[in-house]
Amino acid sequence: MTQELSKEELQIINDGLARRRSKTVEAQGKGQELALQWLTGKCVREGYYIRDMSAMNLLPDVSLIVLKLEESDEIPKETLDHLWLKGVSTVFWTEADGGKKEDCEVLQCPSEEDWTSFLTALCTKPKAVVTNLAAKDVYKLVKELEDKKGPVLYLGKENKDCPAMACAAVAISDPDGTEAAKTCSSIIGIQDLPCTLKNFPEIRALTKQARDEPIKAVGCLKYYCLRMFVKRRQNPVALQIDAANDSSV
Repeated sequence: MTQELSKEELQIINDGLARRRSKTVEAQGKGQELALQWLTGKCVREGYYIRDMSAMNLLPDVSLIVLKLEESDEIPKETLDHLWLKGVSTVFWTEADGGKKEDCEVLQCPSEEDWTSFLTALCTKPKAVVTNLAAKDVYKLVKELEDKKGPVLYLGKENKDCPAMACAAVAISDPDGTEAAKTCSSIIGIQDLPCTLKNFPEIRALTKQARDEPIKAVGCLKYYCLRMFVKRRQNPVALQIDAANDSSV
């Protein structure tokens, strides 16, 4: 049976999602709308389903992935090496007192009052394993890393992952994740975890292109054709407004 979320967890989730929305710039004009359509089609073929605009806004700036250590056993070392070569740091966490990962430095999570020096050390490590971290406190780690190191990608699939997923700039839900996990995600992985991480650098590059150069991403001819297609699907009132906007340019 799926674990129910407590009132405290629901508040953390709502606050985290509100924070994500505050960082999201909604599509400005047809160019970005079409770029989001283009990006969604491209990403589906790579195993990612983009749920909303926040992914296109925030994913290009992600350079840190947080993942439960026990979920990482199936990920090939070559995939992690590829991420690191592309400038993507990884932090694995576990509730256990001990844990290790090849090429990763192990840091034990101290009491909450002593997190300052711990976070300072963690932010200097491109590859780290954090041990002795209670699952209920993972969202705190994500928030602190967001504040000190920039946008974080968190991968989860269970209800207990939801607070951390909501507090991350970008969250990817496993295809078999709970409905709550999918609701907290900005992306749903269509394939398994190794494939999701393997394709991440390429997806990050696509989202950056779609966000920063929408017309170039879509292509001038495709942009024009898609724009005409979108116009035809609009209702008459929206068409009149669009025509008025075009004439004023």
